[in-house]
Amino acid sequence: MKKTLITILFAVLCICTYAQKSSLVFDLNYRSKIDDAKYGIGANYHYSLPYNIRLAANVAAYIPSDSNLGLDISINGQYLVNIIDNFRIYPVIGVVASSHSFSAVPNNRNITDFGCNLGLGAEFDLSDRGFLNFEFNQLILKKEKPEWYSNYAIFSIGYGIRF
Repeated sequence: MKKTLITILFAVLCICTYAQKSSLVFDLNYRSKIDDAKYGIGANYHYSLPYNIRLAANVAAYIPSDSNLGLDISINGQYLVNIIDNFRIYPVIGVVASSHSFSAVPNNRNITDFGCNLGLGAEFDLSDRGFLNFEFNQLILKKEKPEWYSNYAIFSIGYGIRF
């Protein structure tokens, strides 16, 4: 029984892996409501599943301002909607871990929090493998944090490569 179950699981995994597409996006980010470390760079890894569903892992580091550093890490689900042949839009929903380090503040104050990520994105194909990626995400974090940190938006534009 155990061998049969492992064989079936392995076969399903091989079929699913063979039929999928992955992509990697390098992007530039802008965060609202934050005075320090507003601009950042990031990378997204997209893994396509059946029925136009896609999983995405995102890491963004924000350029330090006055020794302050920001880092956002998120795992998202996306549903691709084809508008025309080379243009797609997708809603984004996921979880995020957001961290900020304030080195300029005495005692090196750090704030890390978890929350929800809601947004909307679009892809425009430039070639078979290359595409432009646009995304708007609203991060919803705990309300006990300072006003500037409780909820903020991220705008990003990037270039992606499919493989």
